Amino acid sequence: MTHPGDAWAPPVPAGARIVAAPEELAEFFADAPAAHLYALVDLEPPWWPLSRWYRRGDAVVGLVADTPGVLLTAYAVSTRDPDGSTRLLADFVPTLPGGLLITGPTGLAAAVSAVRPVAWSGPHHRYRLDGPIEAIGAGGIASIEPLSTADLPEVAGLYDTDPGAAFFVPSMLDDDTFVGVRGPDGGLVAVAGTHVVSEAKRLAAIGSVYVRPDARGRGLGRAVTRGVIGRLAGRVDTIGLNVAADNVAAITVYEALGFRRILDYDEAEIV
Repeated sequence: MTHPGDAWAPPVPAGARIVAAPEELAEFFADAPAAHLYALVDLEPPWWPLSRWYRRGDAVVGLVADTPGVLLTAYAVSTRDPDGSTRLLADFVPTLPGGLLITGPTGLAAAVSAVRPVAWSGPHHRYRLDGPIEAIGAGGIASIEPLSTADLPEVAGLYDTDPGAAFFVPSMLDDDTFVGVRGPDGGLVAVAGTHVVSEAKRLAAIGSVYVRPDARGRGLGRAVTRGVIGRLAGRVDTIGLNVAADNVAAITVYEALGFRRILDYDEAEIV
């Protein structure tokens, strides 16, 4: 199978092979869909045609691109063989571009730093929403509203007030999941949406949750997260999210909403 990414694809490590069909990995990941949420969505267009996936036994690594020839991330992903997946990703690291975000099981940064320096990002948790997915309301926040692509300038402007605080790309608004809360002046002060959605696989990952510093402490993070869950009702069966292990405030909100921790992982940036 030809991939547009063939020009940048690194050599295949010893004992590994390129996965030619997304169906192979979809079946492989199906036993733990919440743990493999991002991977399952990345097997669909537009991600699959631009990316490359590798397997060595039960170890799996994805080199994921969002535009032809431009890597977005590399990650080790397999609950069946997490240590083997970490080793497989480490085999790729010498040929990957500097500044690339890599993710994998706990211990990833230590394994990778043996072959190349990394800027430590820290431990993270994956959470899954337990219980029914339904329009549960915004928790008394009357001004919550759905957002669309027409709101991109305002949404992007809010994130730009604190660069790096929340991952966001404009195409996320296409999934019709974003909500926001406006302040007294009519401007957005809180926003949340999804990083990925697959109605075919009935999966979604909530992300891009952000509350402007001067509006914090009023329950707006909880409100917009609840609003996103409501917009996903009837569209998916599994909702997950990622959170930094030291973000105690966010973890408190998510656990109060019914999210339960299902795995730990590391993030790091290749130097």
